[in-house]
Amino acid sequence: MRLVALGLFVFLAAIGIATFIESMHGVQAAKILIYNATWFTILLAYLSIAMIVNIINYKMWQREKVAQLSFHVAFLIIMIGAAITRYTGYEGLAVIREGTAVDYIYTSDPKLLVSISDPKEPKVLAYPAWMSDWSIVNNSFNHEIQQGSKTLAITYKDFISNAIDTIAFDKTKPGAVLDIVVGQMKSNYLVPGDKLMAGTMPLSFGTSAKDGITLNYLVKKSS
Repeated sequence: MRLVALGLFVFLAAIGIATFIESMHGVQAAKILIYNATWFTILLAYLSIAMIVNIINYKMWQREKVAQLSFHVAFLIIMIGAAITRYTGYEGLAVIREGTAVDYIYTSDPKLLVSISDPKEPKVLAYPAWMSDWSIVNNSFNHEIQQGSKTLAITYKDFISNAIDTIAFDKTKPGAVLDIVVGQMKSNYLVPGDKLMAGTMPLSFGTSAKDGITLNYLVKKSS
């Protein structure tokens, strides 16, 4: 019973610490360190086995021990349900608008999505990516993708949570930046010389666009 009590104390301490980790560094960090960690799975398995052993050793099926038996059986049912959910279930989000139907869901498992826009061989690849902004739990990876005669290498460098789409100006290189918003409210930043396809319409900033729109800017000189 002392070992079971110690295991329960470690379990409660772990989920309490996981709550603070989740609030400071996100769900992924808590999953990496605790919820999906091997040691946590072993702890839950140990507690479940200990509960079964105690039921047998203390003969909890007797009438006067029904309350203790109920607690142990309830714990075992929760553990069995959690194991089935984790190892056979699939967690995701289905967005179904009124009057519509969908046959897909968005997985809640973190993925690194790679999209290759090659007219001859387009690809959309997904790799597991348990990343966090906490340096001690950042996972590293190195993927190689064969695209035609070329090999593309993708290597983990850093992860920034809650990133905001913005630009940084280089004060040593004066110039202008245009923010062109097209399709799904996505920003596209253009500097002089850049080109952008807005659907089927080519846009060019500072240079002539063939069969498209040329954008320029005027510099007002101070007297």
